[in-house]
Amino acid sequence: MRRMALGIVICVSLATLTGGVCASPVVLVQEKQETEKPQDEKAEAPKEETIEVVLAEGRLDFQAPKSWEKKQPKFNIVEAEFAPKCSKENVDPARLTIMASGGSVEANVERWIGQFSQEDASDTEEHTKQEEKKINGMKVQILDIQGTYADSAGPFAGNAVQRKGYRMLGAIVETKVVGNYYFKMYGPKETIDEHEKRFMDMIETIKLSL
Repeated sequence: MRRMALGIVICVSLATLTGGVCASPVVLVQEKQETEKPQDEKAEAPKEETIEVVLAEGRLDFQAPKSWEKKQPKFNIVEAEFAPKCSKENVDPARLTIMASGGSVEANVERWIGQFSQEDASDTEEHTKQEEKKINGMKVQILDIQGTYADSAGPFAGNAVQRKGYRMLGAIVETKVVGNYYFKMYGPKETIDEHEKRFMDMIETIKLSL
């Protein structure tokens, strides 16, 4: 609250009482409370810079965080790849791959779940969260899987490295124009936790040009 002083002039001379001219005014100070405008408790956070990524011969595009390191895909089937880094020391970055793929959505979901195992030998499907969303007219399957990840050098390579404490966020974008697109980000849980919102924000920007 802020107080504002208001001056009120009162004539106390004899001339005033007798109807004459006020020659010696006296100022009586009266305080009035003025309510300050409350400041925003939390200023709106600045939007993160993004870059536009265009795939499927210009038919599919989305906005990815500019802070994510863009990588050269190791395999031709991967159309775009990023390496989101963790702010904590000695924690590996995540790997995000984006590609079109054949097969049914159900078969690919099953394949992703099959890449994880649990230390207590429980069923990984019980540790998987799956949600269906509608984004810009497209059906999108969102998956969230945790456990020990079988990290293979390639789709058909053997001798996978078992990486404990991993997490994967996946999005399968279903389209009738360019087929299904698969967004798969996996890595140490700490790294994925840090970039979860960025991943979901990116998925919300996916658009299809007819």
